[in-house]
Parts: sequence; structure tokens; C-alpha cells
Amino acid sequence: MSSSHELSRRSLIWSLTRLALPIWGAEIAQMAISLISISMIGHYSTLDQAAVSVGVALWVPMFLLIAGSFSGLTSVIAHHFGARQPDKTRHDMWQMIWITLALGGGVTLLLWWATPGLMALFDAPPALAEAGERYIYALLIGLPALMGYLLLLAYSNGLNHTRPNLIFNVMAIIIDVPLTYLMIHGGTVLDALPFAVPQWARNIPAHGAQGCGIASAITYWLIMFAMLLYTMRHRIYREVRLWQRPIAPHWARISELLRTCLPLGVSVLAEATLFTMVALLCAPLGAQVVAAHEITTQLIALMFMTPMSFGIAVMIKVSTYRGLQQPQLARRTALLGIAMAVGIAVINDLFLLIFGRQLLGIFTTDIEVLTLALHLMLLGMLFQLSDALQATMSAILRGYKDNRIVMYITVLSYWAVGMVIGVALAKHGISAPWGVYGYWVGMTVGLTVAAVLLGLRLRHTIRKDMQRYHAQAGAQTSNA
Repeated sequence: MSSSHELSRRSLIWSLTRLALPIWGAEIAQMAISLISISMIGHYSTLDQAAVSVGVALWVPMFLLIAGSFSGLTSVIAHHFGARQPDKTRHDMWQMIWITLALGGGVTLLLWWATPGLMALFDAPPALAEAGERYIYALLIGLPALMGYLLLLAYSNGLNHTRPNLIFNVMAIIIDVPLTYLMIHGGTVLDALPFAVPQWARNIPAHGAQGCGIASAITYWLIMFAMLLYTMRHRIYREVRLWQRPIAPHWARISELLRTCLPLGVSVLAEATLFTMVALLCAPLGAQVVAAHEITTQLIALMFMTPMSFGIAVMIKVSTYRGLQQPQLARRTALLGIAMAVGIAVINDLFLLIFGRQLLGIFTTDIEVLTLALHLMLLGMLFQLSDALQATMSAILRGYKDNRIVMYITVLSYWAVGMVIGVALAKHGISAPWGVYGYWVGMTVGLTVAAVLLGLRLRHTIRKDMQRYHAQAGAQTSNA
């Protein structure tokens, strides 16, 4: 690896872009699957669409907790990769495999048992609750496979090989979209094909909302096995020899990995549930307000994919360079990542300023909803910078294995600051209630506070890392 002064800024930008683009493409693919599935079930029946919406509200927090936790493993593996320690990579991967097997089975059984009670919290009509439960039960069949897939992706990302993110999420689209349509409507839709199909396929019954869950579960298992075969065959994984033989559970290391990974899952969950809670709090303000909030949130989330993807790439490189004992290069990468986050946020804002109205118009033709959404989009443009910065800096801190403080800062900023201010402004305002604008101002303040606190922590962490490196270098020089 070149020393820090030999590696140009252009090379660093290219290496980050090469890592980030597949992750960005994968995130877009996931969003596409979600939107297409919602559209298909919406054309089937309103009841089934509502059942999927309620089921997703229960499913997504669990998914985010799991996915966020696995991102902590990526930084661990990247550090081993930089340090050229394949044996440590293999050992830690097997500890995470045991964790995944235990949690995959345990969480599945727990949610299976708890789903009726969770549905009761929504106070849904019996028919809606029953359809929602069937959807969740079908999804749960695929939960262990989804966890295994996310584990293998984290492993691959840690080895600085992010291409599988895009490959297997595109594969998921190819499998999931036609399978979802088939499972929703039943085998009779196959009659429209220009070739003969087996009778058993034509006899598949229409499952409605449950069909969405069945299709997702099948897709999870297929992409998990495909990813498993990929890690067995591709040359990038050969040095680790992961599948040569199992390594027994090492309880102390399992405990360390859980302490490293779980705080990151909580951090991701804290931000996502903030937006979900605002949507629920907007409900008394009327259907048009809720619709405007939802479509603006979807658009802002789409724009957020770019800084988030680059943030993950920066985390991978920072971890790798620290493993290589190149703290100067890790610091340069971190600072470049922050500068890129600012640049991406500015470009996103310019894009929204020029094309925002047309993009929002894709989601609605209601003039009042569109007008309100445009106003909310302007507030969203304000927190694009804060959101991009906090996402990038929290990712960099993960690269420095400074995980627990990220959890504390995000939970404090989003909930104790952002939510409290948002509720106060929405319900009371300054001279009059601000309504939905109050919630969005609160989110903006919360994200800004998070960005400031994470920035201060990152400066402290980088300085401490550099001091440790210079102390070690001085000690080695003295011994020599």
C-alpha cells in the first residue's frame, strides 16, 4: 500500500467511488422492490395494501436493527483486511455466524409469538389484522436467510469488495417482482404467457398480502444461497478460507462483537423511527398532511442514498488504513469523506431545487398535497447538509471503532432534542401551532445537533488515534 503522501486525492476519490457505487445501486434496487411491491398489492385490494403497510411498519424496525448491527462487522473485517490478518477475519466471521444462527432462530420464534399482540397495538379491524399477520408470518420464514445474507455482505464489504451488493440486489429484483405478482394474483395470471406452463403452477392460489411475504421469503433464501456460493468460489475470499472448517464459539469474543455491533443497530433504528413517529404524529392533521409528509420523506430518502453510500465507503477505507497502521491516510480519507458529503449535499439541494416539483408530481396529482410537499421539501433541503454530515461522520467513527458514543449522540439528538422541539413547535409554536412544519423543523434541529456533536467527537477520536500512533512510533524508535 502506498504511503499517505504518495496516494493522491484523485486516487482516494476514485477508490471511495468504486466502493460506494455498488452500495448506492443496491439501495436504489431495494427501494425499487419496495415501491413495486406496494404498487402491485395496491392494484389487488385496499385491504391487502393496508395489511402490507401495517406489516412493514412492524418489520422495518427489526430489519434496520439487524442491518445496522451488521455494519459494525464490516469495520471489524476491514481492519483485519488492512492488517493482513485472514485468520482473525475467519475467527470473527465464525463467531458472527454462531450469533446469526442463534438470533435468526430466536428472533423468528419471538416475532412469530409476538405478532398477534403487536397487531393489537394498531387496533386494526379483524380482517386487516388477520391479513397483516399472514404477511408477517410469511416474511418470518425468510428472516434467518435475510440475516445470513446481510452477514455475508458485511463480510464482503469488509474485504473492500462491495460489488455483491449490486449483483445480488439486482438479482433480487429479477426474482422478487414476477414472483410477487404471481403470489398475489395466483397461477391464473400465467395463462397470458405465450407458452405452456405446468399445471401445478397454474393451480397456485391467490395469496394477496401474504403473497408479498411469500415472495420476499423465497427471494431471501435464494439470494442468501447465491451469496454463499459466491463467497465459496470467488478468488477475493480464498485467503480467508472461511469455509475450510468451523471454528467453535468463543464466548468472550462473541460478547465483544455484540458490544461493537449492537450500538450501531440502535443508532440506525433511532433515526428511522424518528421519521416513522413523525408520520404517526401527523395523522391527526389530516390525510393531505400525511400524504405530503410521506412523499417528501420518500424523495429525501432517495437523495440520502448517495451520502450514505459514500459514508459506508469511507468507513471501509478508514478501517482498512487503520489496520495497515496508516493513521495519516485514515485521517486524510476521513476529512476527504466529510468534504465529499458537503459537496454531495449541495448537489442534491440544487437537483431538488431544479427538479423537485416534477419529482413530487410523480407521487401525487392533488394540488394541495403537492404545494405542501414542496414547502416540506424546502425544509428537507435545509437538513440535507446536516443529514449528509452526520451520516458520514457516524460512519467514520465506526471505522475508528468508536461505536457506543455514536449511539448515545444519535439517540440524544434525534429524540431528546429533535422530537421534543418538533412536538413543541407543532402543537404550540411560538405564537401559534406550526403543525407539520414544526415536526420538520424539529428533525432539522435534531440532525444538526447530531452533526455538531459527532464532528466534535470525531475530532477528538482522530487526534487521540494520531497521538497513539506517534507514541508507538517513538517507542519503537527508542527500542531500536
